[in-house]
Amino acid sequence: MRSAALPFALFVSLLGTVFYVPQTSFAATRKSSKPGVTRMVRASAENPSERRLVALLDAVTALSRRDDIAYVWGGRATSSPVVCTACQSCIEKRKVNPYRRLAQCPACEQCGVDCSGFVSRVMRAAGLGSTRITSQSLIRHTKKRDLSFKLVGRSLDLARPGDLIVLPDHVVIFLDRHENRKLDYVHASRFIPGRPAGGIEVVESGDLPRGQKPVTILRHKAFEGAGNSAAVRHRIKAMLGHTMRKKKIKPVPPAIPNNVRLARAH
Repeated sequence: MRSAALPFALFVSLLGTVFYVPQTSFAATRKSSKPGVTRMVRASAENPSERRLVALLDAVTALSRRDDIAYVWGGRATSSPVVCTACQSCIEKRKVNPYRRLAQCPACEQCGVDCSGFVSRVMRAAGLGSTRITSQSLIRHTKKRDLSFKLVGRSLDLARPGDLIVLPDHVVIFLDRHENRKLDYVHASRFIPGRPAGGIEVVESGDLPRGQKPVTILRHKAFEGAGNSAAVRHRIKAMLGHTMRKKKIKPVPPAIPNNVRLARAH
């Protein structure tokens, strides 16, 4: 009995080794050149810069999937769903202005972020410093060249995943740009349809908030050697896909011609 259990345990151990996927990589299936044959391929971050970028995207994805985190001006904390829901409930019941939520809703001190608080939090989660980031501090300190960011310019054609697009009073994390010049990005927003308290929003194929133009685009120096690898593209695709699944698509009733009279229900 003991001799039979040993090969089985060895098989289970090897099975776990083959199908284990670390946090900075993902497994996918790809068709082989041979008909009817599918093989598993493994894509992972290729260098330390890409591992940092993947860590940032993982942190962004984790927070973007939480609909219970409200937009709170000056907020920089996240907490348990119970605390975050209490903050949301207070905002919605009292209809509190975003700028007064810290003062009027005590729970929002423990759970709530603004645009800069969100960026600071995901940067810390990726191991990229603990300094609070604001759009004004980014503009001011970048001119002095004393931050850990590289000045990319103002053209969105130069932006890469993970870059910070700094607006006059806002900051967003860039994900991708389409041929029609629409953008994919993520940010903490005061205005989200169906969410009166706002929160963290993933925008797919949209414009920058309020049609603003970038003041500057910054890239963390830790991402300088990162490219648009399969691991990076996979995380962005998964983030956008999850956002699309969350959206409730309401069916549009078919148009009724003017010359058609509806029968009265009996």
